[in-house]
Amino acid sequence: MIVHFANPSEKLRRRLIVQRWHPELVAGVDLEALVGQTDGYTFAELEEIRKQLVMRRLETGRWDWPSVREEMEHGDRAFGRTRPIGFRHPTPGTDGNGHVRLPR
Repeated sequence: MIVHFANPSEKLRRRLIVQRWHPELVAGVDLEALVGQTDGYTFAELEEIRKQLVMRRLETGRWDWPSVREEMEHGDRAFGRTRPIGFRHPTPGTDGNGHVRLPR
């Protein structure tokens, strides 16, 4: 059985952030920008954003959503990754791990 979870709506993303994230983190970011700029993100990606924001805060002393967003959107290319990390639909013609399927 396959269960599909739709990506969270704007209302649900806001609710998740406000109710589940630490109040200091919520106060330190532009909530409306964060909610608006995460349209189409999965629950797992929102959790990864939270973790990255905390790591950035530990490294720099700032809640830096613009920097985390840039890394989330362009990090794979910037770090030389050839395939995305996480659950993604496989690219047609590949084996699901980014490797091209060869005819048998």
